[in-house]
Amino acid sequence: MPKEAGARLNGADTCTVGRYAHLKLLMQQKGLLHAQPAYYMRMVLLTWAMLATGFASLAVLRNVWFQLLDAAFLAFVFTQIGFIVHDAGHGQTFRDARKNNVLCLIHSNLLLGMSCGWWVEKHNRHHKDPNRVQSDPDLAMFALAISEEQASGKQGLLKWLIKHQEYLFFPLLLLATIGMRAKGIKAILRNKVRYAGFEAALIGIHLAWYAGILLLMLGATNAIIFIVVHQGLFGLYMG
Repeated sequence: MPKEAGARLNGADTCTVGRYAHLKLLMQQKGLLHAQPAYYMRMVLLTWAMLATGFASLAVLRNVWFQLLDAAFLAFVFTQIGFIVHDAGHGQTFRDARKNNVLCLIHSNLLLGMSCGWWVEKHNRHHKDPNRVQSDPDLAMFALAISEEQASGKQGLLKWLIKHQEYLFFPLLLLATIGMRAKGIKAILRNKVRYAGFEAALIGIHLAWYAGILLLMLGATNAIIFIVVHQGLFGLYMG
């Protein structure tokens, strides 16, 4: 790259950083970044109530189509839980970091079956270098590409998927939660999260209560159908 072009890019980066610092200072002065425990406790209680209602409804819903409507409702609820995880990860819920960690672990690992430690670390790296192909982890997608370099590194089926990704983007989002869970479990197994053993235990409990309730209420066949619809819509909404 010519020196003049590099200088212009560095100048643009510096200007952007300066604008960001000014904006952040204004937001801090207005109190917009202060933790809001009272608000989040209301949201947590409301979300838990919706979660309990969604699963309790399965005891009386015998028609499979009503069960699938309930699966769509619970996909909405699971995404609201994801929003709580997001804000707890950013330290917006409590002033005490330990309380934020506990809230994140409960909602991410126990209720969603995803690694809190893995997600928070990945998300913070995303905010550090947003939309930079080489450093933003949110752009390292398995079956999608946003640059020619990423596309050229794919082979076989992945290459075909990327060639048609403009049509397959939304269908692929149905699988989003599978990839997130897999990456989280991989990080736990490699001991790349702070509370690896505890996180693994919470995910195990999640699998037990989630599968247990569905098998008990719906039976094996309907439970599988429910899981496919629920997890697919959850991934689509969150994606």
